[in-house]
Amino acid sequence: MKIYMNTLLLILLTLSCVPTFVIKEPEWIHKSLPPGYYRGVATCKQTEEDAINDARKDALKKILDELGIGVDVEYNRERTEENGKVNIIIKDRLYAKARGWIRGVREKEVYPRRRQTNEGYCYDAWVLVYIPEEEIKRAKEQLENYNKKVLEEAQKLMKKGETFEREGNYGRACIIYEGVNKLLNEVSVPEANILKPLVEEKLKALGKDISSQFIHLQGNSSIIEDVEMLRYPDGVSLPFYIPEGEKLYVQVVLKRNAYVYLINYDITNSEFRIVFPNEYHKNNLMREGIHTLPPSLSNGEDVVLVAEPPFGENYLKVIATYRRLDLPPIDDTPYHLLSSASITDILHQLRGSSFDAKNIVFYIEEGVDSEY
Repeated sequence: MKIYMNTLLLILLTLSCVPTFVIKEPEWIHKSLPPGYYRGVATCKQTEEDAINDARKDALKKILDELGIGVDVEYNRERTEENGKVNIIIKDRLYAKARGWIRGVREKEVYPRRRQTNEGYCYDAWVLVYIPEEEIKRAKEQLENYNKKVLEEAQKLMKKGETFEREGNYGRACIIYEGVNKLLNEVSVPEANILKPLVEEKLKALGKDISSQFIHLQGNSSIIEDVEMLRYPDGVSLPFYIPEGEKLYVQVVLKRNAYVYLINYDITNSEFRIVFPNEYHKNNLMREGIHTLPPSLSNGEDVVLVAEPPFGENYLKVIATYRRLDLPPIDDTPYHLLSSASITDILHQLRGSSFDAKNIVFYIEEGVDSEY
């Protein structure tokens, strides 16, 4: 359910001029406030404007707390794609949540203050806002109805996921459970808090199974002649233990034309990342012969991998297929993080198809100089 209301932003952001100094502190910055009034506070900011804006956010958070609406992160990244171009937009999650639930907020007073510290001057600010009690009541009723609908949907999906799990369709089950987990994170009710650990336990169990399937994945067709990890730029073959900071690349020799995928599995954090294809190299159809992964950029500049934390055992899996795999949208980060659901979906697509897969296993050591 999406509700768009612009009143709050207009009120909080379009304000009358604020005085740059106040001779006497107003009483409201210290005393108890009557119902409907909320005080926001910000301390020691670089500029007066920063202090006032942060105080406004603090007041808004207190209203959301009153409603039982949590804001997990202050900002979030949203990915949009238009005409083949990917854009990452940083959005203020606090205001986004507030627009969906509350309206009628009025800013009553603003009190900024400059003070001296050992490092110089900084700014504090207090903001006093008011929201009618009937608006709080309306928002609570709206939130209660929303939580009920979301919880019902999560419970339905949970049963659906359990059905897929019993049928042995672990990929679909994992995708469903991740959807349930996302829904439960949107609500704040006791029933959701009971269900969350169960969902997380199922995802954890499926994740272990998926990791094992991924590591032991072997192809059923002869496409890859050889795979080797080499040091950049001299092309020396690297040993099992690789020192931190080592630059490297993967050399793949193909017997036939194929779509090639390079996926890293970090054992320490149980994380999957797709190294190739990526935002810079979306075309992964390669001809038979010798290839370097990641490929060079269109301007000829080399792209290399760097051994960096977390330390410990790692897997690089090279997969070659005759048919392009359906991958989740890849954002503009160098190595896109893949969820367990995405990995299970890839494994599901490979079943019954002709493909080849090779492992590169290595261990990243902390603070060890290379002997090569």
